[in-house]
Amino acid sequence: MNRRIPTAVCAVILLMVVGSFAGWAYFGDTSIRQSRRMKLAREYLPEITNIVCSHPEFRNVRVGVGTAKTGCLLVVGTVETHTQLIRLRGVVAASKPPLEVMYRVKVLEDYSTRPGRD
Repeated sequence: MNRRIPTAVCAVILLMVVGSFAGWAYFGDTSIRQSRRMKLAREYLPEITNIVCSHPEFRNVRVGVGTAKTGCLLVVGTVETHTQLIRLRGVVAASKPPLEVMYRVKVLEDYSTRPGRD
């Protein structure tokens, strides 16, 4: 009793396996997705950099491309107050970035000397 799997069934199974792998490689948490998203971030970088640099209170803030979240925009630097940090986040959000934005911004008022502290 020698049974063969029909060629059409083999072809469908093979296409499903290859299609699943291709979908995972493109949309999954892979280096292919990361490189695609980082390219998108690099294309958007001049626009968001010009917006942030147009505000003098953000002179110590830089925008770049990060590898977190399989490709993101990265905002790093220092601001004077928490109000400026909130304004910075608002300015960046108003530009409607195509990717998630990660912030690594230090607020200097948190590090100032306060009366009664040694």
